[in-house]
Amino acid sequence: MRIRSSSVALAAATMLGAGVLSLAAPAAASTTHEPAAASALTAAASTVAADTWAPGTDYTSGSVVTFGGKRYMCVVSHTSLAGWEPPNAPALWLEIP
Repeated sequence: MRIRSSSVALAAATMLGAGVLSLAAPAAASTTHEPAAASALTAAASTVAADTWAPGTDYTSGSVVTFGGKRYMCVVSHTSLAGWEPPNAPALWLEIP
């Protein structure tokens, strides 16, 4: 599996307090990345405590939630709405182990 991005590549994931993930991007990012970058990101996110997803909640990029027995990481900050459940909104959520 390859991860594609139009302008920004995820290069590092750093754990911060309160279960928030900070993502750093390199200065000169390419558009195609090997699975190692995705593996490092999802491995770091899999150690974060997760709340259950709920509509009407403000989620920031890096937030981790559970929904339907699976874990998801928020990739775009947003306020959740009914219909934007993680499996229905792949532009907002990434399934993690």
